[in-house]
Amino acid sequence: MRLVRLALLLILWTLPTLPASHAAPPAQAGLPPAITTDPVSNLTSTSVTLNATVTPNGSPTTVQFLWGTDPIYDVRTTPARTVTGTMAQAVQATLTELQPGTTYFVQALARNANGAAEGLRRSFTTSGDPQQGADLSVAQLDSPDATVGKPITYTATIRNAGPLTATTTVLTATVPITAQIISSSPSIPTCSPLIYITNELRCTLGDLPAGARRTVQFVVIAAQAGHLLSTVSVASRTFDPNRLNNTDRLTTRVSAAPPGTTAELLVTPEGGGTLHITNTQGLTLSLVVPPRAVIKPTSIIYTDFPAAPPRPLHRGLTFAGRAFQFDTFQDGVIQPDFRLRHPAILTVQYDRQIVTATERLLLMRYNLREPNPTIAWQTFGITEQRVHGDLLHAQLPQLGEFALVLFPPTRPAAYLPLVRRLPPP
Repeated sequence: MRLVRLALLLILWTLPTLPASHAAPPAQAGLPPAITTDPVSNLTSTSVTLNATVTPNGSPTTVQFLWGTDPIYDVRTTPARTVTGTMAQAVQATLTELQPGTTYFVQALARNANGAAEGLRRSFTTSGDPQQGADLSVAQLDSPDATVGKPITYTATIRNAGPLTATTTVLTATVPITAQIISSSPSIPTCSPLIYITNELRCTLGDLPAGARRTVQFVVIAAQAGHLLSTVSVASRTFDPNRLNNTDRLTTRVSAAPPGTTAELLVTPEGGGTLHITNTQGLTLSLVVPPRAVIKPTSIIYTDFPAAPPRPLHRGLTFAGRAFQFDTFQDGVIQPDFRLRHPAILTVQYDRQIVTATERLLLMRYNLREPNPTIAWQTFGITEQRVHGDLLHAQLPQLGEFALVLFPPTRPAAYLPLVRRLPPP
């Protein structure tokens, strides 16, 4: 027996090793996920928590819920969520603003690099009367005699006809980009403009009981004559059985700015700002301040001088009918001789009838740093200007006082014929 054992050991020791290609196959690299749709929880008349159990099987797995009132005609999805691991784990999603007394379906889905899986379709019914909810409505009025550059006050009235309380009520107001919302009542933190956007306002009004009413006022400055469309919308987390009255649109007729008008432009570092003025003569002026031209919120006050610039022009210069001033304020303090980080683009329309073919039109700026007032009107602070048709375009790295001027008519130059002396024969 002892000899047999020794012989077996010698045989095993002398057997050749199998190459790697003949080794046992490795375990499978990955499997599709597994998922089940679990019963819902926290079910109310307008909200529910969806539940599922997913097993990722070692690969990052994306999980979503399909839900709606009809699996064919009304299918919605929840935001995707990614899970990892090898063990089963719970996944949840919360739905709000559901309709009371309504049946919904829900189905959990999972997908990873190795395949997809879906749970069984379940259904749930919210409690309450299908017609119950918070019937919110909104209407607005504007102030009369709207003019370019002048404040226009809008009053939005929000009502809740019930029968339920409207929870987390939010009002949104929007005007065109050619206008700016400069203030509101109530103000921050209840109402505040959207980040970097001056033509939209958002007001968080909280809970609004049945039968209650709230009023919000916001002030708009229009930079362009014509029709100004103001849109206000209201919503809440409570189901609203009638959403046709949740939005109100009001068109305001904005008149051109009269001579001597003033207008305000609010400039932000991120968005810049644009001012567009049309006076009663139909002549336009626009100032476009690009983004990152200022380092903090800045207010630019435009003042029109239709008769003449406030400081007399130099001898030999003729007023061309357009003079204006841009006063700059930061933190409520005026900034004289203000310089922008990036030049603003100015476009001025002028009356072509006052300029003859032999005259030269030029935009000049009053240099406050020039000690001699007789030569203070200069092109210093204007990097580039050109005339095209009845429009003058200029780049302004500095703001201040400006005037369109005419140089005296040019006189024709006399040219004598060239006389050559021939060399002597």
